[in-house]
Amino acid sequence: MTRPELLAKIAGVDGFLSDHEAWALYLAARSLAAEAPRIVEIGSYKGRSTIALGMALVERQAGTLIAIDPHAPTGKRSYMLEHGDADTYAEYEANLARSDVAAFVTSMRTTSTEARKTYDTRPIDMLFVDGSHDYEDVLADIDAWTPLLSENAVVAFNDPYARGVNRALRERINLGTRRLTSFRHINNTLFARSVASAPASRGTPFAVALYLYVERMRFKLVKLALKGVMEMLGIVYTRPTK
Repeated sequence: MTRPELLAKIAGVDGFLSDHEAWALYLAARSLAAEAPRIVEIGSYKGRSTIALGMALVERQAGTLIAIDPHAPTGKRSYMLEHGDADTYAEYEANLARSDVAAFVTSMRTTSTEARKTYDTRPIDMLFVDGSHDYEDVLADIDAWTPLLSENAVVAFNDPYARGVNRALRERINLGTRRLTSFRHINNTLFARSVASAPASRGTPFAVALYLYVERMRFKLVKLALKGVMEMLGIVYTRPTK
């Protein structure tokens, strides 16, 4: 599939995922070595990322994408501020059906924590974390799902500059029995590979932690500059949720 063909599939699908990120997710899913890869997506919204990941499975006619999202308010203020109180499931299903990926997607309409309780524990070849950006929730996502990662699995985190995501990532660069390596940053998504723990230089986790810290500081400075400009123009400033 070419980039224009993929972008045509997600055209008109509402969401925050950029075209560059969608293409990067598709390429990462297409690169998976498993004949029938298993992908877990935490946070689907209306299906932009789901379609991008699913198209890689459609191409090989094998594999499963577990798409986890309650598609409705969960009581969290952060969700309400970003998504409102609308139920997105019907639109999500329609988008998947229209893009022809539905046959390879298993949708779990629940939270990541609840989905993990019923997951069958089969190894995961790719994990995309784009659910709640609250620190405790990101930490829970990492701790619950990364132990299931297969060797050399792809891991991707959306919005690594966001306060909760940034803090959780800095605390979990080494994942106990797994560690992250081969980092790439595409727009607002940080990609990495998961490998078995082994003696490694201290430089890599330190460098990534430093990078994440700088990325967070850069975002805060941009927000402050934006706030200042808006105040100068007499525009009411509402604090972003990320």
